Amino acid sequence: MAFCECGCGQPTKIATQTRTEAGWIKGQPRRFIKGHSNRFRINKIERICETCGEKFLVRPDNVENGTGRFCSRSCYASSRVGPLNSCWRGGVVDWGGDNAYRAIYKPDHPKAVGNYVAEHVLVAEAALGKYLPSGAVVHHVNGDKKHNANTNLVVCENSGYHLFLHSRINSLRRKA
Repeated sequence: MAFCECGCGQPTKIATQTRTEAGWIKGQPRRFIKGHSNRFRINKIERICETCGEKFLVRPDNVENGTGRFCSRSCYASSRVGPLNSCWRGGVVDWGGDNAYRAIYKPDHPKAVGNYVAEHVLVAEAALGKYLPSGAVVHHVNGDKKHNANTNLVVCENSGYHLFLHSRINSLRRKA
């Protein structure tokens, strides 16, 4: 029986095949447990994660090329949100194709979906001076989803009243 040469003291497996690049000889104990190679354990530098502040070890070459800044992929990803993301376009996106609603980046808003809130909701809330009540729906008077002026928006208390408005508009169009 042989032990891992990294210094951890754990027993190694017997090689089932010969792989010269890994240093395995069939029937003999392996030199290292998977992931315990000396190549990755020597000369590590302790760093502090820029996102969570946790200490972690990193290879010197990663410090030199500027990649050893985060302790994990999730910390790296959380550092690339909003204006820090390379795909950032100012926090304004279109929801739903050509005839779409415009959405604004507001991650702390209670009605945020994926950190974005429909612009007409924000305009209506600014006019009211408070958040819309739950169940309230904003109706566009002229039907243009991108025309978000105060004069074009009506706050409906629920979706039933909103559907009623649409049915009245449709019946008026049929008569004309």
